[in-house]
Amino acid sequence: MKNAFRKFFTAPVFPEDEDKTRSASVLNGIGRVTTIILVLRIIAGTFFEQEMVFGNVNLAFLITILIVELTLYISRQGYVKIASLLLIATVWLGLSYLAWTSDGIRDAAFFGYFVPILMAGLLLGERGVIGFVAASALSGMGLAYAETNQLVTLNALDTPVEFVRDTTAVFILTGAFLYWMLRSLQDALNRTRATAHELSLSNRELSTLQVDLEQRVEERTSELNKRAAQLEAVSSVARTIASVQD
Repeated sequence: MKNAFRKFFTAPVFPEDEDKTRSASVLNGIGRVTTIILVLRIIAGTFFEQEMVFGNVNLAFLITILIVELTLYISRQGYVKIASLLLIATVWLGLSYLAWTSDGIRDAAFFGYFVPILMAGLLLGERGVIGFVAASALSGMGLAYAETNQLVTLNALDTPVEFVRDTTAVFILTGAFLYWMLRSLQDALNRTRATAHELSLSNRELSTLQVDLEQRVEERTSELNKRAAQLEAVSSVARTIASVQD
């Protein structure tokens, strides 16, 4: 039971692909942090702010948690890129839903677009960042247009406590992503240093082998020269003997 519980929370390892293992580890960490924050948000909203357990906000959080667990399961099957895209898209859509149904561009969820952008940078690369930056900008323009033309009815602005609660969750997620980003960079730097050290050792070994081979070649050449001189002397004696005999 203990091993199964530990395996459930441990990131998968793919020995044949180091980059996939790194992405799976980051994805697992992000998924666990996201799940914990959403569960705490549901508990706080239900017991301290009298929100309905299956209200629109809590229901959106519950659906997000289920999708996060689904993405982690997909990641364990080896489809890390697909799982990453699904998780980031889910977070982005959840933030968009909260912004559209709450305070629009003034809602903390709109500022939370930094979260999927950072996730895309960690898991999908530069194309992912460009895609989610563009989507977030278009969403902001849509929110502003809808509010300006009174196409949506916005709720009253959050109280200071509610705003701080939501922005704190965004700060925690952002801090977690920056931590994984820095750790990934540090791991890459450590691997580079280890590779450079191994190359240095290999170069030293090659240099030693080169010197040894040069010495052996020099000794063999000297030995061959001696033998050639001996053969020349024997040949000279043989010619002299032949001449005397003649």
